[in-house]
Amino acid sequence: MAFVVADIITAILIRAIGQLLQVADIKSLKSLGATTHLNVSENFPSGEIAALFYLWNPLTIITCLGYSTSPFENLVIVLSVYGACMSYALVEGRAAMEGRRNICSQF
Repeated sequence: MAFVVADIITAILIRAIGQLLQVADIKSLKSLGATTHLNVSENFPSGEIAALFYLWNPLTIITCLGYSTSPFENLVIVLSVYGACMSYALVEGRAAMEGRRNICSQF
């Protein structure tokens, strides 16, 4: 049962990574003034698609049924990528805010 839970948490984290990167992409496009590309970026749920591919991958199912430790290894790897994406989203948000402050202070 723990193997299934590890795979489900991994899929949830993959979905959250996709959402974080999508939000960071939208923020950077807005800061650049490229608002024409926002509609394409908003309609493509890459995190959800990646999570579904992860869960329905035959190798994921086989390793889960075979009681291999790879679901736990995958969880740790995806958790580290999630942490990196969280810090990227925070840095990207701060850079966008500082860029707006610098533009406003010039006038």
